[in-house]
Amino acid sequence: MHTLRKTNVWKALLAMLLVALLFLVAISTAAASGGGLASAAADPGPDPGIDPGVARPYVFVPEIRFAVTDDAVQGAVRVLDQSNRPVAGALVTARWTFPNGKTLKLLAETHEDGYADFLVEKFAGKNQLDVLDVQFGSIPFLAGNSQLTGTIIVDK
Repeated sequence: MHTLRKTNVWKALLAMLLVALLFLVAISTAAASGGGLASAAADPGPDPGIDPGVARPYVFVPEIRFAVTDDAVQGAVRVLDQSNRPVAGALVTARWTFPNGKTLKLLAETHEDGYADFLVEKFAGKNQLDVLDVQFGSIPFLAGNSQLTGTIIVDK
């Protein structure tokens, strides 16, 4: 039994020596690279999967425009990507507010030119088109960088 204890003591001392040696190697490596242990852990460096020279994809609405015919009002919402190119196939959810205060929730898909067209019956007065959401796959919609409301005063 006495020999077993001596063996365990030596194993424990050897393990502590190994841990101390690894700690010293880690400190010298961190010092040689110009940082300490804290800075090496706090700054993992750039993500190798992200190219810093390429903008992350997103879509936004830079413009809402209107056209009036004899019996209708058309609102057109333009959707562009991060490179200011038109986005085809995005789903735009919008709310049209008529002069009498009634609202209509609408959904339209953008065309090759990036416009989603909303057509409603013509009513004299203030018509308002609010963009509620834009969905384009998993690409985020930047509402904060978008024009979300457009208005037009329609004459009879």
